[in-house]
Amino acid sequence: ASTFNSGLITSVGFVSKLSIFLSGVFLNPNFFPSSAFASGVNSEGVALVGSVFGGAGNIPLDKESENIWMAISPEIKIERKGKEDNLWGPTGDEGPFGPTTEIYVNGIEVWNIVFNQYYKSKSPKEFFLRELDNKGIDTGMGLERLTMVSQQVSNVFETDLLKPLIDALPTADTNQTRKRIITDHARTSAFMISDGVRPSNKEKGYVLRRLFRRMIVQTHLGTYGSFSGAETLSQGVVEDVKSVFRVICKNYSSFYPELNFESIEKVFLDEFNQFDKSFRQGLKEIKFVDNIDALIAFNLFSTFGITYEIIKDVGGEKAKDLNIKNFEEELKKHQELSRSEAKQKFKNNL
Repeated sequence: ASTFNSGLITSVGFVSKLSIFLSGVFLNPNFFPSSAFASGVNSEGVALVGSVFGGAGNIPLDKESENIWMAISPEIKIERKGKEDNLWGPTGDEGPFGPTTEIYVNGIEVWNIVFNQYYKSKSPKEFFLRELDNKGIDTGMGLERLTMVSQQVSNVFETDLLKPLIDALPTADTNQTRKRIITDHARTSAFMISDGVRPSNKEKGYVLRRLFRRMIVQTHLGTYGSFSGAETLSQGVVEDVKSVFRVICKNYSSFYPELNFESIEKVFLDEFNQFDKSFRQGLKEIKFVDNIDALIAFNLFSTFGITYEIIKDVGGEKAKDLNIKNFEEELKKHQELSRSEAKQKFKNNL
């Protein structure tokens, strides 16, 4: 199975950060600690470090996981960590959650196991207090990270899963972080399109649009270095990105037959042409401001479809003080205002 994490988009490009994980992720109800660890460590003891939840508030130290690690091998180093690292969930305002134990190899987390043991409700009084009757385990493995370890390379982009994609990009661009962003976003986009997602301003479609547009901008920067004097996006972007899509379809289609180059190409070209028109107008606006704060960033987003990541990419010094927290607060404020106005309009029409 593959898991997408939109929260990692701005982190893509580092040693092990990707927006999509080709991994086995499963949830087994009524299945608890000791059974899970056998799949996490093989007989040769590949896990060099195992982390456990060290306890916080009403949730105790995960002593059971700690004991299991020690029983597997006394040579495994065990680290106790806080809720920021080893307490997962819930997804949303309420739901199952619990402590996690993680497997690290050479300092890289390659596997985690979540023990869905508690239930968090919206009521603060019940937070951490309700234990589930039917406990379960949610576990996931980063295939690319494990491949990195097994192939003894320094980062996930040097594995045989991703290096051919990077090699498809022009060699003249020596910025490795930029190439990694393009490669990651191209691969994730290809899989999303093959799953039926299309660019839009809502939910999955919005995520795909974000990936496409940032990939387009990064590819243009790889060719020209900046947008200084540019009145339109480079048409060379299209060919460069298509070359990556071709390699993705060639290398992955035997495992994912849904990948279809012609379909991916059409969706990409449509989005490129649409974005080209609005982006050039947005660039003109950026040139006229001295500093891009959260409000200006929101206006660029709402008017021209220029996402936060792209504003940071092209804004340079003007956007140095802009951060994702302030941008999202501004976005939320306008969303709430829009809902309020819509409700009032509805009342007035009654």
